[in-house]
Amino acid sequence: TDVAKKISHICFGMKSPEEMRQQAHLQVVSKNLYSQDNHSPLQYGVLDHRMGTSEKDRPCKTCGKNLAECLGHYGYIDLELPCFHVGYFKAVIGILQMICKTCCRILLTTEEQKQFLDYLKRPGLTYLQKRGLKKKVSEKCRKKNTCPHCAAFNGTVKKCG
Repeated sequence: TDVAKKISHICFGMKSPEEMRQQAHLQVVSKNLYSQDNHSPLQYGVLDHRMGTSEKDRPCKTCGKNLAECLGHYGYIDLELPCFHVGYFKAVIGILQMICKTCCRILLTTEEQKQFLDYLKRPGLTYLQKRGLKKKVSEKCRKKNTCPHCAAFNGTVKKCG
């Protein structure tokens, strides 16, 4: 039926390691890209043809489709240690320091949120003023040990290792 519905919320998240393994077509275990004999992509390497083709005249070894039709297939690598994306690391740490790890709300009281939002709504705020406001919010949140909403303890967030 053509009934319009309102979306109340959307959740984003990462797949669990188990889900990634289940959906993968192979485990990548070889650190080499090509075989030394014939310079073809190595089986169980990151260029394995079972994860999709990169050549116009070669079909995918998983689905049999050509380069234009095959979307590619997952492989996974089991890492010995956690790996952090350097491009996102500071931003993720900053966000984690500002939210409750139990209820996922910002570590500001309703009154503090209102004060910051009122300041943010001022017309003509410069980039530097907005950046300064973010810094103030971050500092205020980092000083809080308990969540003002659910009263859960929130310790410090830092890189492991």
